[in-house]
Amino acid sequence: NINRWRGQIGLPALSESELPQESRSIAPAGRPMTFVSHVSADPLIDGKHKRRIMGAIYATPDISWFFKMVGEDGLVRAAEKDFLKLLESLKGL
Repeated sequence: NINRWRGQIGLPALSESELPQESRSIAPAGRPMTFVSHVSADPLIDGKHKRRIMGAIYATPDISWFFKMVGEDGLVRAAEKDFLKLLESLKGL
């Protein structure tokens, strides 16, 4: 899914060995998740703004949950704390 997200903003796929350098582990509410934040190389929004994808993956043996925010680079970066708060607030996972 991370490579699919990267493709949505024109970035090349990562190999499995590259993933640790391009992600970080987080544990909102004690749930281990993989967190990524990637920005396009080129301005994809109206030819003026780079596009950013911020996402988290929570995987259990039975099911995986995917959380993603996409938008203009500066706006998504500025919303990172709120995105992490959202992950912290999730119930029933």
